[in-house]
Amino acid sequence: MKHILFLLLTFCSTTTLLSQDFQADNITIFPGEHNSHEVYHADAMGNYFISGQGKGEIDFDFSAGTNTLPATSFRDLYLAKYDVDSNLEWLLSFDGTVISNQIRAMVSDDEGNIYIAGSFTGTLNLTNDGQNEITSFGSSSMFVAKFDQDGSLNWQFTVGDTNFSQYPDELFISNNRLIIQLVYTGTFDVDPGPGITELNGSSSAMLVYNLDRTFIEANSHAGRTNVRASKMDGDGNLYIGGSFGGLVSFDYKTNASVISSGITDAFLAKYDNDFNLLWVNMLNKTFKNLRFTQLDFDTDYNLVASGYFAENTQIGPFLTSEDANYLVNISKDGNYENIINILSESCFITDLSVNSKDQIILNSTFSEVVDIDPKMGIVEITPIEDNGNYLLAVYKSDFNLIGYDQINATEINTHSFHLNDSDQIVVLTDYVGEGKVVFGHQGNYQAEVDENFVTYELDIEGCSTSMEDLNVEACNEVMINGEIYTVSGEYEQVLANAEGCDSTLNLTIEIYSDEFTNLILERCEPIELDGVLYSISGTYTLIMTSINGCDSTVTVELEIVDINKIISFNEALLESLENEADSFQWYDCDTQMPIENETEKTFTPENDGSYQVEITKKFCVEFSECIDFVLSSTNEINFDINISPNPTTGLININVAGNSEDIQVSVFDFSGRKMTYPRNLNSNKSIDLSQMPKGIYLLKLENNTGSSYKKIVLY
Repeated sequence: MKHILFLLLTFCSTTTLLSQDFQADNITIFPGEHNSHEVYHADAMGNYFISGQGKGEIDFDFSAGTNTLPATSFRDLYLAKYDVDSNLEWLLSFDGTVISNQIRAMVSDDEGNIYIAGSFTGTLNLTNDGQNEITSFGSSSMFVAKFDQDGSLNWQFTVGDTNFSQYPDELFISNNRLIIQLVYTGTFDVDPGPGITELNGSSSAMLVYNLDRTFIEANSHAGRTNVRASKMDGDGNLYIGGSFGGLVSFDYKTNASVISSGITDAFLAKYDNDFNLLWVNMLNKTFKNLRFTQLDFDTDYNLVASGYFAENTQIGPFLTSEDANYLVNISKDGNYENIINILSESCFITDLSVNSKDQIILNSTFSEVVDIDPKMGIVEITPIEDNGNYLLAVYKSDFNLIGYDQINATEINTHSFHLNDSDQIVVLTDYVGEGKVVFGHQGNYQAEVDENFVTYELDIEGCSTSMEDLNVEACNEVMINGEIYTVSGEYEQVLANAEGCDSTLNLTIEIYSDEFTNLILERCEPIELDGVLYSISGTYTLIMTSINGCDSTVTVELEIVDINKIISFNEALLESLENEADSFQWYDCDTQMPIENETEKTFTPENDGSYQVEITKKFCVEFSECIDFVLSSTNEINFDINISPNPTTGLININVAGNSEDIQVSVFDFSGRKMTYPRNLNSNKSIDLSQMPKGIYLLKLENNTGSSYKKIVLY
């Protein structure tokens, strides 16, 4: 007696490579005779659908209840819907007249309606009451049907040719359009309405319909292609791969053609949502059959593809080493990133999926000893029986083997797997025998044929989960493992560790913001801010570091109160050159006492002496240098003085016409501060000022008859 075996496997990788790798959560036996159990689909709400073919009374209810299809002499098609908890919601039986009928593809829309496509010969009833019978055109024809959430038939249509076959392989929904990927032979009309749109020949096509089955367009490869895998990404771009022979056009719009060089060449093509060709890659080897077999996306929508390629096949910058099955990494732009010999040519890869951790899961059949480790290690798997040997192997994105599981029964007719949204592996398989099925390479686990629902909790040896606490302080935001955090708080990340098991990261994040401060400063002298000396009033922006290590932006409105401390003297008058002072007070430098009632900008001494002025401006108080004042200084020397060069860079020459006997020369700055000691002009008529700061100075020449001043500019 034949039975369907329906498994839900939860994968967890291990620290020890050769340990139990899969946990079978649910192993469900459908009593009754079956020929196939092929298609699984989960909708956006978590409901899932199973379709296949069966014979005899079959109970589809996983609970203690009973819900069976009627016993028939033929293997009828069925479609079952289950909720997220595996409760059967409804069951449909499609009564047919031949055993070759198949449901080959399913897809659901956002409202939970389910669309199916398949092939059939003769007649087929699409409802349990037998009131919606369809008839093929002769040979195997394609049927497409839409069912509502409750299992009611919404619409159906059939396309076909009286002599040849049409096989739908995949269904997609994009922009409220139903897209059918079809392999066909013959001449037939694909428009279910009054219009006529014919395909002819033997090739692959993309048929496009509105969700009410109104025909939109047909896109067909001109020439012989065999599409073996097709996927659609989140942007509606379509990727298809397979083989081709002879003269073929992959461009639906222009029909530009290429020709194969081998018996069949491999191809992989990408189209946008309007079926414009974005790129196509072709691989060839003279007198060889090459093909891409399966493909899926990683989390960045780069491709992982499997294919069978001959020895010395050039794949981008890579060269194959032998006739074998290969895994290929391909960027979304069509560039080959990496390849590896994954399984020998005796294996046949039936399914490929990439989970949310970018782990690659392969399902394959094999009939002889096979090494499943593509790297330097050797992990050989031996068939348990002469047939019915299936292998689930899981690899990291860099093709390192994580783990595997072997499924075998006395005879397995069909076997496939699918990934649901929880990264669980849903395995569909039929077996014939005494109810003994082998799971894993470390033990036998049995399911008796009279059991309806069995749950196995298999030991996961060596599965190394981990937990880590991490405290993070950051400015404004922080990125941790690709996630950006902008608000302080406690967070949790569940990651895959090096072995692929869950690693929980508990995050305590403190986010500090950049600080912005406005500051008004008034100073009497230059001020140093953040290592820079500021001596001029103005508005300045300083980027500093706060106590939390974040940027602290300080806008400083700085006022430096500048007091001019220079005293000029003219005849008997001393005068401060500060024009904006609030008050003045003149001092006798010899006694360090203020001079009574001398509080004006100018001061006329009555006696020889040394004098200075105290200047008050706003909140600042400054004293000028002391000025030596001699009443006789108003007596000018009665001779000519010539100073050159003036302006000067340092060295000046002094020429005196007339009486120059005993002339002393001194240099003062404009504040009255003496810069050089007096010396006799007779001994040296040159003075070197090059070591003094650039500016304006007074040259004082005096003898016992009087004195004279000359202004010197030093640049």
